Amino acid sequence: MGEISHRHVHITFSNAGFAPPVDVYETETSLVVVCELAGVAEDSLEVFIEEDVLVVRGERRECCPAVKLRLYQMEIVYGRFERHTVLPAPVMAEGIKAVYENGLLRVELPKGNPGGFSGQIPIT
Repeated sequence: MGEISHRHVHITFSNAGFAPPVDVYETETSLVVVCELAGVAEDSLEVFIEEDVLVVRGERRECCPAVKLRLYQMEIVYGRFERHTVLPAPVMAEGIKAVYENGLLRVELPKGNPGGFSGQIPIT
């Protein structure tokens, strides 16, 4: 498992599949997490919070035929992934938005009181 920590954001990812890149930033009222998921079908995504950790889980399915006569180059990583981002502040359940568009998942999390929110986040 790999780990990256910078300022108040701590990101972990498993070695299975791949680790999609993530941007995390704060506005006056919210934390925003943007995850690059090109080639990942929305119906394979699962987004939830466990305590103070945002989890994005899914699978990028291989789009090429299973039987290949010759393989000249293969740079795209396929398979399951699970990305964990420790949130730098507590969030509220009310007003959480997750939107998946053009290969980017954007999760907007209103800042809240300690005790926060844990649970599933629907994608619209």
